[in-house]
Order: sequence, then structure tokens, then C-alpha cells
Amino acid sequence: MIGRSDEVELAVGLLTEEPEGGFGEESGGPRCVAVVGPPGVGVTAFGVHVAHRLRAAFPDGRFHVSFGDPDEPLGVDDVLASLLGAAGFRPSGLPAERAERARLFRSWTAGRRVLIVVDEVTTARQITDLLPAEAGSALLVTGHHRLHDTRFTARMELRPLGTRQALELIRQALGRERLHTDPIGLRELLDLCGGLPGPLLGAGALLALRPHWTMRQLIDWMSRMCSEPAVVRRHQPWRCVARCCSALHPRLRDVLARLAGEDGFVTVEQAAVLLETGIEEAGELLEELVECFLVDADISTDPTTSWFFQYRVPPLVRMVLRASRVPVAARA
Repeated sequence: MIGRSDEVELAVGLLTEEPEGGFGEESGGPRCVAVVGPPGVGVTAFGVHVAHRLRAAFPDGRFHVSFGDPDEPLGVDDVLASLLGAAGFRPSGLPAERAERARLFRSWTAGRRVLIVVDEVTTARQITDLLPAEAGSALLVTGHHRLHDTRFTARMELRPLGTRQALELIRQALGRERLHTDPIGLRELLDLCGGLPGPLLGAGALLALRPHWTMRQLIDWMSRMCSEPAVVRRHQPWRCVARCCSALHPRLRDVLARLAGEDGFVTVEQAAVLLETGIEEAGELLEELVECFLVDADISTDPTTSWFFQYRVPPLVRMVLRASRVPVAARA
């Protein structure tokens, strides 16, 4: 976990901190920590790594489940079935109703100390029936949407790696000599991936498999092939981004596709023109995309805008949308 030591220690502490009343029945509910970040930042790997670190703290088991592809997520009843199956219940003996499965799960966790890691969570409503029964257990939620709920005892955001950490990640994949052969291409690759470990590792894997490629050739290949998922099924550096874009509501996908035509930051007024809508609606649409980490927001530097912020589509998201030629919806 290059560049994540501080975050790992923080998560470990948040999940194991003993409540004031100890871990008995009267000490309240389980700790529930949300770890979110942009697609490709590594929240899934982070959750698995933290769970491995906490083996001794949760002697009755650590379980990992996922809602799966955000474009077609599993239902809570299916996730409960996976958890109960991992706990030893036979599928044929599980209740058919979701509420009954939830009660069975809570009953099984009572008196136990377990850690549940739930991946690809897009809304806090999904965790309602997945909370263990007592404070001795904990729930670690990971995903690519900012989450808020009173049941979260803490929330963390994983940020992209810094340049030095990103270089170390690529160096481990390719070796130091390979980095020196194409410094301009290396800089372009780092800028494109934006410090996201997933795309960086995917790019490194492809370069390792194809040692005759330069990094600039890889970038050119990515810009052409990320619209053709069937061409190569291994090590797709853009896959995590494409999945999150595909899962958007059609209106938000249309907004993102229009914004992807702009290379830099835009003001809300400029976005309103691009989206052919009012300033207030444009601002709300942009903020919804910020919530799912597909648009960056920063303090506006344009003196002509009446809005506090300016927005831009990150380079890798922009490349995916341009290459896939996401259709722009016709407007009346």
C-alpha cells in the first residue's frame, strides 16, 4: 500500500477503538467506517488490506462482500445471502425475505466479534441491513460515492497519490531503467492517470507485458482502445473509470459527456451554456458529479463568475468519454 500508511493506521484505529462502556450489549452499536474515493484510487484494495491487519481484533471472522458492478448492482438480499453463506448457512435454508435474512444475520453476529467489509456501496441505504448486532463488531464500507449517514462513526476519503508515490508505484512495476528511457511519456502517463493507483498499475502491467512499447505508445493505444472493451480483457487501465461513468443516471452521463469536451476548468456560467440550462441547475448537476468523484471542484479564479467554484473533468475520465463517443442527448 504505497503512500497509504497513515490512512491504514487511521482506519485500524477507528475500527478497533473500544467504546467507553466496553464491548458489551449496553455499549451501543457497531463501529461503521466509510472509506471512499475516485474510481481507481484503490478503496477495494485498501479495505482488504485493513481487514488483513485486523485479524486478531476480530477473532470470529472477517468477511468481504460487494454490491458488484455499479451499472447492475446486486440487491441487499443477495449480499445478505453471501454473508450468511460465508458464515456457514446453506443457501437452501435461507429465508426468502430480505427482512428475515437481515434478522438472521444480526442474530448470528450477536455475541461475536466480526468485521464486515462491504464494497461498491453507492448509497447509505444499502448498509441498513448489513450492520452487525453489537459494538464488538464493525462495518467497513468502501465505494466511489461520498456517503453521509448518522450511523457512520467516521468517514475517510482516499486521495490520489502524489508524484513521488506514483513514480514509486510505476518503478516497482517496471524497474528504474525503463522509467529513464521515455521521460516525456512518463510525465504524460502520470498526468493522465492523475495519481490513481489502479490505472497506474494497469498501465504498468501492460508495459511489462509489452516491453517494446514506449509510454507514449501506451497512451496513444489507450486513447484508441478504451472504447473497445472486447479488444483486450486484461489490465485495462481505464476500466474502473468506465464502469462508474456507465453507471451514472442518463442525465448526469449526458452532462459529463458535454463537459468532457473542455480541457480545463469551467465556471458554472460556462457550464450552463454547454449544458443549455440555467445557472442554478448547472451548479447542482456539477455538484452531483463531484459527489461521485467524476468532476473536480476548486475555488474559482475567474473574476467574472458569481459562483464560488470552478469545475473540470479529470484527464482519464475525459479520455474515456471522448474515446467511447458517449452520445450527447438531444434537448428540446
